[in-house]
Amino acid sequence: EPLMEEYSIAAQVWKLSSCDMCELARNSVLMSGFPHK
Repeated sequence: EPLMEEYSIAAQVWKLSSCDMCELARNSVLMSGFPHK
């Protein structure tokens, strides 16, 4: 399925940029207003 293929490609890209992933996660947590540990 093309969707799964796109997902696996995205996963590989995200693995390469795990720093950006952490940044994204932190930003989304801050934006949704959850308490930050």
